[in-house]
Amino acid sequence: MSYLKQLFDQVLRAGRYRAPFIKMMSFALIGAVNATIDILVFSAAYRLLLIVTTTSLVILSHYTNIWAAKFISIVVGFAVNFSMSHFVIFRALYMSKAVD
Repeated sequence: MSYLKQLFDQVLRAGRYRAPFIKMMSFALIGAVNATIDILVFSAAYRLLLIVTTTSLVILSHYTNIWAAKFISIVVGFAVNFSMSHFVIFRALYMSKAVD
């Protein structure tokens, strides 16, 4: 507990010097907002992947044996994962002018 008290006292002392304290707090706030956005996007993508693979498994299990349904749902999961990575996460940035 003494480590946290020392850290808190150090933050309060840094508050006396206004510019470094404001910069430190702004970096902390930006990091917290960035982490929150990353968690929300990851959980939404995970839920989408889970819904698609489970739905494909349930639907295909009525038309084929369970092993084929599992294999096809895995392939569908890979396709959705690749599509999200390619078109959402790592999408290409298009240049405004073509290079001659």
